[in-house]
Amino acid sequence: MFKEAESYKRQIVGIEELRKDRDSRVEALRCEIEELTAVNEEVVKTNASLSVKFNSIEQLHSKLEDDYARVNEHLSLANNVRSNAEE
Repeated sequence: MFKEAESYKRQIVGIEELRKDRDSRVEALRCEIEELTAVNEEVVKTNASLSVKFNSIEQLHSKLEDDYARVNEHLSLANNVRSNAEE
């Protein structure tokens, strides 16, 4: 009977050790999840900000391309007029 009680006690101690180990790993993983969630939220905010900036720059680039084409056309016309006037 005493040996049986000793055996059960050892099993209970072993189970408690496993439970403590499991709980510590779960807690570590929860902390890691919280950290990764915070990092993810920051990345999402930064991505949204950069997307807005990119769209703004893309619109400005398009406008500048149009302005360049118009100025280039005007300069070509001015050069043609000057060339014709010199002849």
